[in-house]
Amino acid sequence: ARHCEFCLVKCPFEEHGCTAVITNKTCDAHMQEAAMAHALLMCNAVTALKGEVAQLRQTNSVYQRMLLLSFDSECFIWSIPSFELQRGAEVSKIFKTKGLNWYMKIDFDESLQYSAVYLYASGHTKRVNFEFMLFNQDPAKDEVLQIDDWHVDFKGKGWGNKRFVDRLTLAESGF
Repeated sequence: ARHCEFCLVKCPFEEHGCTAVITNKTCDAHMQEAAMAHALLMCNAVTALKGEVAQLRQTNSVYQRMLLLSFDSECFIWSIPSFELQRGAEVSKIFKTKGLNWYMKIDFDESLQYSAVYLYASGHTKRVNFEFMLFNQDPAKDEVLQIDDWHVDFKGKGWGNKRFVDRLTLAESGF
C-alpha cells in the first residue's frame, strides 16, 4: 500500500509541523512547492533544539556544582530558560522528595521590585522546611532562601517568599 501512487500519505515534514496530506504520486511536487515552508519549519526546529541544548547544559552545570557541594540526592532541579527575561508565573512539574509530591511556582510579576517563589504540597497537607537556591554562572552570585517557618495556617497552600530575588539582580547576566 505504501508504494501505491494514489495512497494518501503524510508529508515527510509532518513531525516538524507540515500538515499536508498528499499522495505518493504528488509527494515530489509537494516537496518542491513547499520547500520554503519546510525550510522555515526546520529553522524553527533547530531554534527549539538550541534552546533545549542550552537548558540541558545549564542543568548539567547545576548538577556538577551540586556534586561538589555534596547536596542531598533528593533535591529537585528546575531549569527555567532565560530566567532573567521571564514575566508572569511559571509552575514546575510535580516532583517527589521525602516520599511526597510537591511543585514550585515562581511569580515574576507579584511585585515591581522582587520575584516571588513558593513551594506547594501536591495531594497532601504536610509542611516541610526547605531551601531554594537560584544558581548563577558565578557561584558567588547564587541566591539562597531558607524557609523553616511554614505555619499551620498555610496548610494546603504554597509557602515561600514574596521577595526571593530582586529584579535588578535578575537583570544581571548569569541567571
